[in-house]
Amino acid sequence: MQPEVDAGLAAETRDADRSRVRGLIRDKFSGIDVPFDVRVFVGTVWADYLTRLRETEGTRSETYIAAVKVMDDMLWSIAAKRRAGQRARLSTMIPSIVRSLRAGAAALRVGDEQMQRFLDALYDLHMAAIKPEGVKPALARDSCVTAVKPALSHKEIGNLYDFATDLILGTWLMIERDGARLNVQLRWISPWRATYVFTSRSGSVVIVFTPEELAWEMSTGRVTLILEPVPLFDRAMSATLDYLAGQKAKQDAAEAAANTALPPIATAIAAAA
Repeated sequence: MQPEVDAGLAAETRDADRSRVRGLIRDKFSGIDVPFDVRVFVGTVWADYLTRLRETEGTRSETYIAAVKVMDDMLWSIAAKRRAGQRARLSTMIPSIVRSLRAGAAALRVGDEQMQRFLDALYDLHMAAIKPEGVKPALARDSCVTAVKPALSHKEIGNLYDFATDLILGTWLMIERDGARLNVQLRWISPWRATYVFTSRSGSVVIVFTPEELAWEMSTGRVTLILEPVPLFDRAMSATLDYLAGQKAKQDAAEAAANTALPPIATAIAAAA
């Protein structure tokens, strides 16, 4: 797998801005349930836009800071608003958010069809946020909803993107490709967690994913979890308890042997004590 490791390191060095943007997006999404259409848009179009701004203007530029704020505002805008003040604020923010999203997409020459599909989904999400009791989000109306609720073997994962982001070395997955099933283990993670390298047990098969690609593959059911290693803290605690139990057993055995070696009178005195 060394060629893939070298390629992953070289890609992060060569494309450091994109790696940092991906890390930023993962942090923004961590621990929250982001609708599928929004995740796809932010993870592709907006990630490309932020990367371009980082490369050309830097992270302290007003344009880059504004683009990050647009992403934050959009994530806030799709959450249910139960107070009148929140709904009023949302109604004033929506036009600005949409204009900014259109401008960023236009800078990347994103196709009208792709952009309109996302904006249609965003509109439904905004309506659901304004009227949380009366309108169902756009995500529930199409086939995408089945893609983000996979049936995973052995364990209920929950948020797939958080799971993929926090994956640890030694995790085993089953991958379906060309009708065949292959068990692979995570053997290497790049420093910025932009590249995961998996290998088969023999090492003859090497498969590379980004966390985003892995989450998508899991959402389609083509990748499922087989075994997640015991977390480091649990392993440390288990090892400590095993050590202490072993020491106690040795101490008990030594005391038993000492008592057995004592003369009868000394044994009686020790038992009385």
